[in-house]
Amino acid sequence: MQEYWVIDTTKLRLTVHRAPVDGVWSSVEVLPAEAVLTHKSAPGFAIRLSQL
Repeated sequence: MQEYWVIDTTKLRLTVHRAPVDGVWSSVEVLPAEAVLTHKSAPGFAIRLSQL
């Protein structure tokens, strides 16, 4: 798995874990509900967490 999303519905934010190296995520990004969420494996997919 190269990317893992955790949606926090209480705090309305998304934590994106990417690029694991030796079992540890090398990139962790926290996005607010207003951020537009996209994914490279799903061209054309775009949604705001606040829309869910």
